[in-house]
Amino acid sequence: MSMSTQSLAPNTEKSMLYPKLSIDKTRPSGKHYQCPRCQGNLRSRIQAQIIRKSEIVFGFSCADCGNRWYLSSKLILNEVLEEQCQKIHKFTMTTKKEFGGLLVKTPEGIRIDMIDIGEDLSVTFKKTKEYRSDEKIVGTIHAHPVTDIPSDFDIATFLRDDFEKISVVVGSEGTVNVMVKTKDTVKLAQDGVPQWVQDNKDVSFTEKANAYRFLLFRGKVNNLKLCGGASNMTVTSLEKLFSQVDTMVTY
Repeated sequence: MSMSTQSLAPNTEKSMLYPKLSIDKTRPSGKHYQCPRCQGNLRSRIQAQIIRKSEIVFGFSCADCGNRWYLSSKLILNEVLEEQCQKIHKFTMTTKKEFGGLLVKTPEGIRIDMIDIGEDLSVTFKKTKEYRSDEKIVGTIHAHPVTDIPSDFDIATFLRDDFEKISVVVGSEGTVNVMVKTKDTVKLAQDGVPQWVQDNKDVSFTEKANAYRFLLFRGKVNNLKLCGGASNMTVTSLEKLFSQVDTMVTY
């Protein structure tokens, strides 16, 4: 059974919230009516069945070839994250300016909030509003128009700022780079960024992760491979990292 994120309602505010299932707006789009066998879509029939409060299963049948297929309304966070990463990457490559926002963890899911456009090669994130008691900033996400990996300044501020437990950088070639703090990650002092950048300018990205003991994953949203740091999660996803980030970091 395949899954769909078509139930997401259009966003009208300066943030992107997901996943939040709305049963009355949960329905497949036109592409789901195309028969996987004969590619026809003019005589596809559909029947919906509510499995539980949070899920509807749509059953399709093709009147031309008799094939049947199914689609679940249950949201997969990774699929939505991948879409948002692609949007951020596309905007950055179009404008040639860094673009991103804060990652806010909520009971409903992860929200990309306070989205901002930076300068040509930098963007600064600021908390400009109060969040609910059950919401928490866990990191940042931004895209690069030139390089495919985080800059030394990105890494240094990640090591300095306590709130940034996870940092997502979408590279110029579309690679998703994810840095995750652990209880063993070496912190930088508030005034230590310039010296750290100078001292580590010739050190590779992987070597930095190993030396300062943070996890480094690279790849696609749904297929991130461990490239630095020690972890038993050799292959993982953004969704899994978000769900576990609170247990990884103690400060």
